[in-house]
Amino acid sequence: MIRKILSLLCGGLCFISLPGIAQNPSAKLDSKPLRVYGDSIKFEAQITVPKHKVFKKEGTYVIMPELGDHKFEPIRIPSSELNNAAVNGIAITINSSAPFDEDMIGNDLEIEHEYEYKNGRKNVEFRDMDDLAECCITTGTLFSLNGQYELMQFDYRPAVQVPLKVVAQINFPLDVAKFSSTESTEAVNEIGRYIKKYPTSSIKIKGFASPEGTMARNKELAGARAQAVKTWLVEELDKKGYSPYFNADNIKVTSEQEDWKGFEYVLTQSDLSPEKQEAVMDALNSDLSAADKEKAVLAALGGAENAEKYLMPLRRTTVVVSDKYASRSGYSPYEIDSINSKFSKGDLTLSAMRDIYTQEEMLQASQRTKAKAGKLTLLSSFYKTYPADVRAYSNLGALTAVDMHRFDVVGGDDALVGIGFDRDMVDIDEEVDLDEGKLKYKYKYKEEDIKNGEKLKFKIKEDLADAEVLLMKAYHNDTENFVALNNLGAHYLTVGEYAKAKEYLDKSARYQDSDGVNYNLGVYHARMGNYKKASEHFSKASKVENIEYNRGLAKLMTNDNKGALKDFQTFSENNSEYALGHYLTAVAAARVGDIEAMVYGLEYAMNRNQRLSDIASEDLEFRDYWNDKRFKDAADDDFTETAKIEVKE
Repeated sequence: MIRKILSLLCGGLCFISLPGIAQNPSAKLDSKPLRVYGDSIKFEAQITVPKHKVFKKEGTYVIMPELGDHKFEPIRIPSSELNNAAVNGIAITINSSAPFDEDMIGNDLEIEHEYEYKNGRKNVEFRDMDDLAECCITTGTLFSLNGQYELMQFDYRPAVQVPLKVVAQINFPLDVAKFSSTESTEAVNEIGRYIKKYPTSSIKIKGFASPEGTMARNKELAGARAQAVKTWLVEELDKKGYSPYFNADNIKVTSEQEDWKGFEYVLTQSDLSPEKQEAVMDALNSDLSAADKEKAVLAALGGAENAEKYLMPLRRTTVVVSDKYASRSGYSPYEIDSINSKFSKGDLTLSAMRDIYTQEEMLQASQRTKAKAGKLTLLSSFYKTYPADVRAYSNLGALTAVDMHRFDVVGGDDALVGIGFDRDMVDIDEEVDLDEGKLKYKYKYKEEDIKNGEKLKFKIKEDLADAEVLLMKAYHNDTENFVALNNLGAHYLTVGEYAKAKEYLDKSARYQDSDGVNYNLGVYHARMGNYKKASEHFSKASKVENIEYNRGLAKLMTNDNKGALKDFQTFSENNSEYALGHYLTAVAAARVGDIEAMVYGLEYAMNRNQRLSDIASEDLEFRDYWNDKRFKDAADDDFTETAKIEVKE
């Protein structure tokens, strides 16, 4: 028995089976229909050819698989390896693979074969082996392929003594330069006590404006607010007897208008739905004029009245008082949490946070913030304030990689160990090809992006490059740090550089067998078609949120269909709005013959994405049920019984 192995791609594995015919050429595949794994089709076939006098002459036996118009690379076996085929015939096992193309779907595998004489005589063609297996089951294309990033943790011990500052924020409820002075009495008292104790202290006042309205008006408002606070503060300090301890002429007043960054942060920290947040971000990142951008933002928020609660926190002025001789004890973790809470509510600005925290406290603040947006905001600020501090690099690179709001790698979703599986629940309609198809990114349909695809490509590449630079800096700072190694591996998984990904992931696993690296190695092996290995790694990544999705797929690929059904049911319970989870529940149920679970999975899937109806009607996973009325009703894209029940609930 001679084995010839052909590998065009290392994407996925596919084994198929063919029936033999007694006295004629035959091919037997170990399973059918054909299956797609990753981006490849692979199959193994046992080919039998009866003895024939043609094999007496020296030559080459040539095997040429075909799927519709797609031809596989020919497999060539010299007669010297055919074990006296003229007397014994041919009995060989071949392995072949080819890149998957959607045009292959619906075609049957055929194998042409011939004997090519060495001396140049005309080739002898054998009878084709037709209708061997239908193409294709595509379940293996549904893995989430993005890498899982991990965050470094840093020890923290409050400093014995750090610079002491007073930071106050004066809020302006209306879009004018007026505020309630009675609400800021305690701030005046605190500032007064400070300047009395430290008479050489400096006072800095900075005004801000919410971004609606014209730039000229916002600039004027921000300046007016800063000046109003200065006038009020001087008067109040005079009233309370603190005038001997400061000079009003030395108070520094500045302003900043068009606070779109602050507006974006307020949104990410709010209870606004992800869909509305996405619509607002699209408007903010568009090429619209300032006036049209404002209209689009207000429309996305449901009008000016609904937008008011997100704009109000931006109308503010900050007061920072400091002195080189003033000091305090370092903040405890609980005090840092309290300050972070004020920041997340909009009671403190990012600039105020920089004034309040020391370097170590700010790093700890970013570590203790639970929200991904808050971590990214604080780490970005930390990086800009302390660019030489390499501790921020790996975490900032990871957060940058998962913060590409408007696009997502084909087949995958952003993920961050310890923060969550940021799965994109929205239908995706368009693709952008980068680097001649090496990278494919999907993104939600946006008219301005379609009109300017090159700009979108540049933005994607820029974000990826920024993330890679940061992750590589972290790695070079400590080449044995398992988090830095894992995050580099996760990045290279995301961009499809699998050899690099494997190199860094293997190194990371040697230092720490973490959930993140096991998840990533599972993704790698799934992409390479080694689903048994993938399943082993996914089983050791139980702490990764929603691990049931990829783990369930790996179980399907290794025929652990009951285990897959359990995983997909758990995933769908936790992610009820995600149509594909319900669809895969139906696939697993179909494999184990659980009709009720299949029907409910399909109905829930159709209720969330009616386009899955057409897919189910042609999906070979359901081939045994196509004529079953229960399947037909469940896969119908009409409003199903399950959908009605959900609406009532």
